[in-house]
Amino acid sequence: MRMTATVIACKRLTSWQIDYVAAYLNSINKFEVYMEQPWPFVVQGKEHMVLQVNKTVYGMMQGAYDWEDELSRTYKRLGYYQSCADPCIRHRLIDGKEGEGNRQDGRVLRGEEDMTQDEKTGTITLSQQVFAKRTLERFSMSDCNAKSMPLPCGIKLSELNSPRMEEETLFMKDKPYREALGCVMWLQANLGPAHWRASQHVLTYIKGTLHYKITYDPNSADGLKVAGYSNSDYAGDANTMRSTGGYIYTMAGGPVTWSSKQQAMTASSTMEAEYMALNRACQQAVWMQGWISEARLEQMSPALIHGDNKGSVDLAKNIKGITKAKHIHVKHHYIRECVKDSDMEIVQIPTDDNIADILTKPLPQATHEKFTHALGLCDA
Repeated sequence: MRMTATVIACKRLTSWQIDYVAAYLNSINKFEVYMEQPWPFVVQGKEHMVLQVNKTVYGMMQGAYDWEDELSRTYKRLGYYQSCADPCIRHRLIDGKEGEGNRQDGRVLRGEEDMTQDEKTGTITLSQQVFAKRTLERFSMSDCNAKSMPLPCGIKLSELNSPRMEEETLFMKDKPYREALGCVMWLQANLGPAHWRASQHVLTYIKGTLHYKITYDPNSADGLKVAGYSNSDYAGDANTMRSTGGYIYTMAGGPVTWSSKQQAMTASSTMEAEYMALNRACQQAVWMQGWISEARLEQMSPALIHGDNKGSVDLAKNIKGITKAKHIHVKHHYIRECVKDSDMEIVQIPTDDNIADILTKPLPQATHEKFTHALGLCDA
């Protein structure tokens, strides 16, 4: 949805939204399904008979499939092309101009992520204030004191923070930690009081940033160019000694996609961890380029990825020093092919300018605020 919003902003299109009432009932049931006669609609004298279901009904196993199939065939009849990069995106030419259809979960558009468009400037803003407030209310944190940082700088949670005494186990018994962290996409097992306090700290940060929003400006210099940042910490997980890699891409002056994920294997050096993070960021950039290409939008190639580790940047660009990286799994060398084909350009930048650092570890307050402003987050 965020990439669609940038297209709307940069092309100065008008956005609108529809919602299907009782959507599943608009599709024909394509399977032979029978049901008992519901009370009080039982036909006298035919109580022993059953009904054949002609329309898809909510609760049926194939309900979502039937509705998706009906919607796809209708879009196709109207001349829309379905994107291979994202099947939820469809587009067509209207009077020589590109029009786009974006079918997303209605909950995202109406509640968790509210999208507004300025009719004069064409600027589009996204805000999650409604969902954030509901989360705070759910965990009785609406009246908490707001904090300016998601977590204290330098904090590390591990199995050592798991309950060691009976008092700690009892303390955690009624704490909705998984539910709270599920709302901010984080989960941890064998929880201790330190984990609960950290989750509360995250909620207080949400309280202090309710007014933040993402803005896509049609006058932004980068426009629809795919440009991103990649970074990784080194052995940040105290339990597995694995690193956390992150990337973030911006278009039209605001972030459109980002990820923070623990790497699947243990890196033997900082360079290796950064190299694996660059490769993952490259895969995302290739997908974004495919998405833009299918929408018949002009691309400014190559895509840019900014990294702050010289060794990983050099390894992605040339084969010098490859003997020191022979142990790296072959799948992580995909980025080299993209660079060689001029589909990707890797640019080294100072660590202080790498905004993806915000996705790998808790940062000092000044650095954190610097990166949030660089991402285009502003007051709603």
